Amino acid sequence: MKVKTASVESKKQCVEDFKRNINHTNIVQIYGTSIETGDNGNKHLKVYMEQCTESLENMVFQNRSFMSCGKLQDWNRDESKQSKRIYATIMSGVLAGLAHLHDEGFVHRDLKMSNILVIDDIAKLADAGLIELNGHTCKEGGSYFSNNSCARGFYR
Repeated sequence: MKVKTASVESKKQCVEDFKRNINHTNIVQIYGTSIETGDNGNKHLKVYMEQCTESLENMVFQNRSFMSCGKLQDWNRDESKQSKRIYATIMSGVLAGLAHLHDEGFVHRDLKMSNILVIDDIAKLADAGLIELNGHTCKEGGSYFSNNSCARGFYR
């Protein structure tokens, strides 16, 4: 079975379309794109996006507590209403981001804790993996949606 791979140029167009159409507090913001040629002559798409500090996955499973509410595992020991309020705010942000995507005709298709990034206690959806625009599908992993801070990105 032969799989047709989208060109770097068509991937860039998908990202640019997403950038033009989606602007929401709970979705990682894309600032721009560029196509670069590597030493081997292969072209690569680079996506420049909002810098995020943490993923929900790291916060929960890797004992990181960069956020003011601490680790989710500590909830049973720490009945802090403020902590629970912050986590509820994060989940509300996830739902708001998803609702906005759906309102604009997008489907995330890869929602998981590692694709929920957090900055200043605000959840941001990242790395759609497989996205649709007006019935056309752009299929890719998250490889060209990465930066040093987020390590993951988002596209349509």
